[in-house]
Amino acid sequence: SEMTVFTASDGGPGYNPESMREIVPSAQRVEFTIDRYHFVKKIKQTFGLFNPLVEKAVKSVSLYDQNQLNVILDTFESQIKTDKELESLRTLRQYLARNWQFIKSPHDRGFMKIGKLGSIESSHRAYTYRMKKQGKVWSEKGLEAMLKLIEARVNGKLNKYLRGGLRKLQEIRMEIATEPLKTLSSAQLSSKHHSKHIGVLAGKIPVDAPTSSPIGAIAKIFSN
Repeated sequence: SEMTVFTASDGGPGYNPESMREIVPSAQRVEFTIDRYHFVKKIKQTFGLFNPLVEKAVKSVSLYDQNQLNVILDTFESQIKTDKELESLRTLRQYLARNWQFIKSPHDRGFMKIGKLGSIESSHRAYTYRMKKQGKVWSEKGLEAMLKLIEARVNGKLNKYLRGGLRKLQEIRMEIATEPLKTLSSAQLSSKHHSKHIGVLAGKIPVDAPTSSPIGAIAKIFSN
C-alpha cells in the first residue's frame, strides 16, 4: 500500500493501463509503461525495413521527441502510393497518440533514482530468440547452461569466462587394461544378429458379409 509499482506491456487488448492496474489494486501508485521496442516494431512494420525514415523515426522515439516524429510521419505519408499503406499509417498514428505518454522513462516521470526498468521485451529477446520456437526442448540443466552462456555473451564476458574455464581443465588420465584382450575371429566380426519380426499379417474381406456389419460396410466401399 506504500509502494509505487511499474507495470509494462505492449498495450494490446487486455493489457491496457486499466487492465494492468487491476493486477496491483492495493498499490499506492501504479505507473504503466510500454517498451519502446513495441513502438519501433510498429514503425518498422508500417514504413518497411529498408525505408531510410525508419532510423530517424526510431531516434525521435528514443529522444521522446513527438514533434520530430510527426514530421517524419508526414514525410512518409507523402511517399504513400496505396490505400492499404495509408490505412496502416493511420493505425500507427492512433497507436502512437494513444500510448505516447507511456514510453516515458521512470527518470522522465520524476523517479530520479530509477534508470531503465530492465524487465522488458527487448531484454528478453536475447534469451527467447535462442531458447524458443523451432520445437526446442530443454532439460533443466541444459536450459540453465544455455542461459548462462547467453548472459555472459550479452554482458561481454563470454571470452573471459571461456578462457578461465579452459585453464581449469585437468588432464584426463587413461587407464590401460593389464588383462589380455580377447581375440575375435573374422567370422565372429562379420556375423550379423537379426531380430525376430512378426512379418506381414494376412487378412481378407468377405464379399457376402451383411452391409450392416463393419466388414460389410468396407466391402461395399470397395465394390463401388
